[in-house]
Amino acid sequence: MQRSRGLTLEEIAKILEEEDDDVSAIYIEPPEASTYSDEDSADEDSGGLIDNLSGRQLRAGAETVFTDGRRIGGCDSDDDDDDHGGQGDGASNTSSPAGDAGVSAKLPLTSKWKKGDLQKSPAIFPDPNFSSYRDFFAVELFELFFDEAVVELLVEQTRKYALFLNMPDPEVTTEEMRCFIGVLVLSGYTRLPGKKCYWDSGTDMRNAVVYNAMRRNRFIQIMRFLHCADNASLTLSDKLTKLRPLMTLLKARFLKHFQPVRHLSYDESMIEYYGRHGCKQFIRGKPIRFGYKVWCPNAKNGYLVNFEVYQGKQGNPGRSAKYEKDFGKAAAPLLQMVNELPSEAHHFPFFFYFDNLFTSIPLLMHLKGQGYEGGTVRQNRVPKECPIARPDFVKRQPRGHEEHVLSDDGIIVFRWMDNSVVTIASTIHGVEPVSSADRYSRAQKKRIKVPRPNTFAQYNSFMGGSLKLKRCLQVEAGDPLLANKTLPKGMSICRSTIKGAQYGVLALKPHPRRVYFGPYEGFKVEDNVEDNGYTWQ
Repeated sequence: MQRSRGLTLEEIAKILEEEDDDVSAIYIEPPEASTYSDEDSADEDSGGLIDNLSGRQLRAGAETVFTDGRRIGGCDSDDDDDDHGGQGDGASNTSSPAGDAGVSAKLPLTSKWKKGDLQKSPAIFPDPNFSSYRDFFAVELFELFFDEAVVELLVEQTRKYALFLNMPDPEVTTEEMRCFIGVLVLSGYTRLPGKKCYWDSGTDMRNAVVYNAMRRNRFIQIMRFLHCADNASLTLSDKLTKLRPLMTLLKARFLKHFQPVRHLSYDESMIEYYGRHGCKQFIRGKPIRFGYKVWCPNAKNGYLVNFEVYQGKQGNPGRSAKYEKDFGKAAAPLLQMVNELPSEAHHFPFFFYFDNLFTSIPLLMHLKGQGYEGGTVRQNRVPKECPIARPDFVKRQPRGHEEHVLSDDGIIVFRWMDNSVVTIASTIHGVEPVSSADRYSRAQKKRIKVPRPNTFAQYNSFMGGSLKLKRCLQVEAGDPLLANKTLPKGMSICRSTIKGAQYGVLALKPHPRRVYFGPYEGFKVEDNVEDNGYTWQ
């Protein structure tokens, strides 16, 4: 089938009714900005279906990716998608069928390629200093981000919005707003069917902390007028204009308290949302199908360094048209967020890791002057003049076979045969030292060791920052079932039998045959379960 262009979601839905091939993902452009948005008919707190989408969403541009790589719809190749190609080792368990979501950078390439390994000693990177946060309670850490300025912004704009609606001034105080925010946080991990249930007369529903902190009617009144931007001075070209002041403050605080670490990963993350908003995305086949897509660089421990919400083809206000033209719309936010790092951290030799949605050879060359970078590359982004073996040749080789070439610019490109052919380009890691990956061989009917170049081992080790953040949020929100979907195969999140231990990660391993519980209660060994092969991590 020829690739169609400029199709709406409604048109694509009609085409799919006649298609027999399996669909990997469907991507929808956000509707145009508007003061009021159509509301879909789905429940805000439950899953959504295409039949629930509003008219404006059905008229929005869309693109479909099939499992065989074909695509229909889409206005151009600049828009990103949410797919990742195979990424080897741990990443291969969560990879998606490949589509093509960022424009391949068109910068001129004059590199010369040869057979060789990347020989580089990493520059010295200072150790992060977390000592100033060591003795903080959880609420004190929270108030580092939701500080006095954030609370005052919410108070000021909430009162302004009530007057904007010609309603009496609610006279919200900063103490009331802190209490209100606390109730919202508590409701995230102690879920009840509705807001009013926290004040229910029944002891099986009432939450004593909320009941004694704020009256129900007062909470609902603040919720009604809660605002973070002045409606009299909105920027309609910005679909997040009503959240922009709050987002700006939070981003500044994330950067302020970021303790620089060498390894940073850059990925997209979905914030679940089933309500109405022009930036809501629908991505089929993902753990979170409806919500906001956010570009975010993360440290390995899950710390969110910065973020930017995706607003569709029209882009975000303040975006760099040059970055988007040279590197694509998916990679451009990374370069802008790199420029926003604290001035004292600009000279640090960061290592950036990201998957094939973002990586291109020109992007590696650009970042090499500021830091270093590694990531998977889509096959169509490898320069034509690069003499590396073709994927169909590598695919016929035994598992563990690899091919690599090195450019005179210091960029090494790999093709490695794992479960499928994986292509990686890097400016920081080469072939050596070669490690091994544990794989199951159907032919030998046992687990075998597969040789793995160092680049792939490093990528899998440091790429999971956004997944770490996602798992922490989902477990703290009391949603282990959703968190399970982000774990590798063979691992799951279950409730511990240790008092107060809450949830932990359960992994099936043949050795050692003991049960370890942690980290909530420390690492404990139960010697009376020697015949059990499960591990709490």
